[in-house]
Amino acid sequence: MNKTSFLRTLVAIMLIFGFSSCGYNGLVALDEEVQQSWGQVENQYQRRADLI
Repeated sequence: MNKTSFLRTLVAIMLIFGFSSCGYNGLVALDEEVQQSWGQVENQYQRRADLI
């Protein structure tokens, strides 16, 4: 393996890991949004139960 192909391989690996970490952070943010929305639904259920 010469130096050029080694550097190309290294850059490709770094890009793959970079994009995968960005994707993971996006999934975590979406999960937090879902949890927040579900908490609001549970609050509404509790308010209805308190009114009955």
